[in-house]
Amino acid sequence: MTAATAVSVGTTASEGARALWTLVLVLGGAVATLAVLDAIPGWLHGEPRGVRRVATLEEAERRLQARAALPSYFPDTYVWPPATVRITREEGGAVGMTFTDRAGAPSLVYAQTLASAAPLPAGLVGRAAVIQQQSTALGDEGTLARVVA
Repeated sequence: MTAATAVSVGTTASEGARALWTLVLVLGGAVATLAVLDAIPGWLHGEPRGVRRVATLEEAERRLQARAALPSYFPDTYVWPPATVRITREEGGAVGMTFTDRAGAPSLVYAQTLASAAPLPAGLVGRAAVIQQQSTALGDEGTLARVVA
């Protein structure tokens, strides 16, 4: 091997390493930019990823293509319609409704999964500590749980 060949091989290796480093930086920058752009809607609306706010319960049922089971008794202390209705399509779909009391303060969150027996997605109601849980007949079969979120 001559000196000219050794310099040529060394230059080619350093150019290849520089090109590889540039590729890594460009792809890393693209990944970081896309991650930030993906998170912006959640930051603006104050909702976790995958959770959408809708105007009415009927719109939630239409978007999820399933009917929500509502309680047969609705206390006079809560105001109908719900103040907020949120949906997610994770794990078969779920809906969460926040009801206010007569003074206008949020006082009840009613949430349910619509297509599966899976637990509620964490983004819909946050972390929930189960106080009481029991099996119940809601259509086929279901689980009723009282939680503190």
